[in-house]
Amino acid sequence: DLNIVLFVGRGTSNGHAFRDGNRFVVWLPVETYDSPMLARVFVTHEIIHALHYTACPEFYFDSQQELRRVSRRLITEGIATYMAMRILEIDELTALWADYLPDDKADRWFNECRTSEKEIFANLLANFSTCNPDFGLFYASDPNDIFKFRAGYFAGLRLVEQLVEENNIELTELLAIQRDRFEKLLIERLRRIRFTG
Repeated sequence: DLNIVLFVGRGTSNGHAFRDGNRFVVWLPVETYDSPMLARVFVTHEIIHALHYTACPEFYFDSQQELRRVSRRLITEGIATYMAMRILEIDELTALWADYLPDDKADRWFNECRTSEKEIFANLLANFSTCNPDFGLFYASDPNDIFKFRAGYFAGLRLVEQLVEENNIELTELLAIQRDRFEKLLIERLRRIRFTG
């Protein structure tokens, strides 16, 4: 029982979900899904956002400040990417990019993220509670710099995956974890990464 809006825009967004009264509605920018794989991965991702906000509305944003809050974005994008990966039975890289990037560019980006993982995590820990509009880890503004090209999605996927494994969280339980508990788990995980070299 989920409403979906097909949106035709200017090719500058990748979709999400919005609140309509007491419900959350998925919106999809149909002009950006130019392959079956891209549609399959990102439609699933956006549906998960709506389901997550329905289960835990405190993860939704009602202001630009809350939209940009690093902790909220890290968790919501991590959950949507992780669950899409598990539901669709695809690998990490496909869950992150589908076939949006050519294979060589996607592989290079993924390897750079893995090589810089601890630096990415340290950046997230230092900015966890901030709402800085210039924080670039969740943007796709510079394909030559992973810190300005969706490295936050990579980190969110990795962190959610680690938390699921460490805490034996079932996939069906993941959407229902309250925000304060999830943030506490993530802060603890990021601090452990930081102090274990």
